[in-house]
Amino acid sequence: MSLGKSERTGKVFRFLLGVILAITFIRVWAGPTSWAADARAQIPDAGSQRADLLQEVRKTNELLRKVIQILETKSVKVEVQNAAGTAGKNKNTTRGKK
Repeated sequence: MSLGKSERTGKVFRFLLGVILAITFIRVWAGPTSWAADARAQIPDAGSQRADLLQEVRKTNELLRKVIQILETKSVKVEVQNAAGTAGKNKNTTRGKK
């Protein structure tokens, strides 16, 4: 008995589908393999993070001390510039008392 081309293709397709389903079933039943890398999270070091934060705060405080010292001991000239970057008079002056 000779099978037609479409019947042979159908049998091959069903066979391959069965093999794929069998492999999938075995993989699910066996679970993850050892060659697959596990996802691992990094555990944050809270003490180290706090020390870094305190160091940055100390640096900021030192810079602020220097700015305050300059403002208290020296005179500062402030020049107001318009949006184009050229020096000029401030046109937004307030008149009268509030």
